[in-house]
Parts: sequence; structure tokens; C-alpha cells
Amino acid sequence: MIFSKDYSDDQLPYTRSDRFLYAKVLISSIFLALSIFLALVGKDTLIGPLVLFIGIVWNLFLPLNSPISLFLSIMMSMVYVLICVPIGLVANGLLHIAYYVPMQYLAIRNQGDSFILRDKKLTDKEGLFILFYYVLFFVGIYVFSSAISSSPLLCMIDAFSATALALSALARNLRIGAYFKIRFVALAISIFLWAMLATAEVKYSGATSVFLMYIMYFVYEIAVCIYEHRHYLNKQIVSEEEQKQEKTKQIVDKKKRQLKDLSK
Repeated sequence: MIFSKDYSDDQLPYTRSDRFLYAKVLISSIFLALSIFLALVGKDTLIGPLVLFIGIVWNLFLPLNSPISLFLSIMMSMVYVLICVPIGLVANGLLHIAYYVPMQYLAIRNQGDSFILRDKKLTDKEGLFILFYYVLFFVGIYVFSSAISSSPLLCMIDAFSATALALSALARNLRIGAYFKIRFVALAISIFLWAMLATAEVKYSGATSVFLMYIMYFVYEIAVCIYEHRHYLNKQIVSEEEQKQEKTKQIVDKKKRQLKDLSK
């Protein structure tokens, strides 16, 4: 196998935390309300809030790796493509249709947890394989986009965005600790791309809401990092306390054995 199988039970509970779920719902509601407001005042079309709403629901079901999340990924891809194709974002459109949907299907088939393992790293062989594969991925998707679109700069940023997002999806499924670094870079590139489109003189349908959606995802990941940090901090404190108790127990047992030997 190219990738080593992970047998660790060190899982993070944040996706099953009620507080984290409430935080995601609150964040989602704020961004959805803002998207609807912009559509009502004429700054975006109704397809914008629609794609943002589907993206929110998909993100809420994503950690469950359920058939519902697969259905939502298909719906999200269809609406997202309707936004991307008229703009010329071929790479982002293909990313959702030809990559995210199969990736979601594989996640369901594997029935694996989506928890990120902080200490898990790739081997040199795995790292080289991923680097080679995604360089080819970038080149191929850029060449294909350039053949269809008339804007080389837009194709370049589009290809960078799609490649980085694809890599972050792989890192999530592999549960490696570098996921967050990759994810933040991918989201930053995507935010930059959609900010260009949302502020362009030509008003692209749905661009403003997609721009908001990637900012929302960025805030999501910050919340995840906070909950994960708390988990590891609490885990470390508990581990240190258990070690102290174990040492105290060993000292007490040693003294008992000494007293027993003296009484003989």
C-alpha cells in the first residue's frame, strides 16, 4: 500500500461536542443571513445563498461520513458548477464533481473517523508520492482550464485553488496533523480568488456568497483548532496527574514492602 494504515485510537471528540455544534450553527447562521441580505439588496443573485446553505448543511454532516453527506456533496457540486462554469473556473468545477464526490464516497466506504491525529505524519515515500501526484494534478487541470478559458491569470489562480483544496481533502481523509496548515493555505487562496470575482466590475452570479462561504470555512477551522487545542491540553493535564498518582502509588507500595520485610 502507498499509505500506511493508522491503528491509533487517539481521537478528537470536538465533532461530537454539543458546544462545537452550536458554535458551527451560530457561525453558519451569521454568514447565511449576510448572504441573504446581500442578495436582497441586489449585490448577489439567489443562487448565492442557495450554494452557501447547501455548503453549510454539507459541512455539518461531513464528519458523519453518511449517505446523507454523499447526497449533499452531489447537490453542492451541481450548484457550485452552475456558478463556476459561466465565470470560467473550470478547475474548481471539476474539483467538486470529479474529486469531492468520489472522496466523500470513499470516506463512507471506509467508515473511518474524520478526527485529525496531531502526531500522525507521512513517511518520505508517502510525501514524495503526494507531491508528484498533485504537481501532475495542478499541471493537468491548468492545461485543461487554459484550453477552455480565455484568462490565463484566472486559470492559474483557479488551478492553485483547486489543487490546494484537493490536497486538504486528502489530508483530512488521511487524518494527518499537517491538515490544518494545508487547509488554511487552501482556504486563503480560495478567498483571494473569490474576492477578486466578488469585487470585479462585472458582477458574477453567486461570487459574493461563495466568497463569504470560504471565509466561513476559514472561521470553522479556527474553531476546530481551538477545540482541538483544549482537548490536547486537557489530555496532557490528565496524563500528568495520572503519572503523579502512579508514582505515589509506587512509593507507597515500596514502603509497604520494606515494612513487611522488616517485620519478618
